Amino acid sequence: MPDYNSNTDNTSIARTENTQKFSAKPTSKGPIIAAIVVMVILLILFIGVGIYLFIHPDIAAVLRDISLILLALGTLVIALLAMVLIVALVYLALKLNDLVDLLQNRLMPLLDKANETASIANDTVRTVHSRVNVVTEEAVKPVIGAVSTVAAAKAIGKSLFARNRRASK
Repeated sequence: MPDYNSNTDNTSIARTENTQKFSAKPTSKGPIIAAIVVMVILLILFIGVGIYLFIHPDIAAVLRDISLILLALGTLVIALLAMVLIVALVYLALKLNDLVDLLQNRLMPLLDKANETASIANDTVRTVHSRVNVVTEEAVKPVIGAVSTVAAAKAIGKSLFARNRRASK
């Protein structure tokens, strides 16, 4: 008998991990025997009840009437549940229609107004950006250039006069 659990190389390790492990012990037959016994008892019981009802037709008629009444009540309950489900589906369809109406007639105009406002804000930002660029190019750069030229001249003058004062001392 081959040993399925021997691990001689890497391929056999991979094969044994993916296969089911079988036990050498036989499985218990107790549940199978119990199920067969229960089925035989039920079969004998049904045959006995059938023979009894065949011998006593008045009891069979009463049981038939009771069974028909229970069947009719079950059908009535199923019909009522079907009606309740239909009413619930109609209610949900109406609510879905209300939701679609809300989206189309109330939220879409709000979204259109929000898009319009966003477009106006975007145009305003572009205008401000272009004006800032114009002011920077036309006013700020020349002023900064003039101030830096004056500051450079002042620094040059200070350094020249500071040398002359040191030389005179």
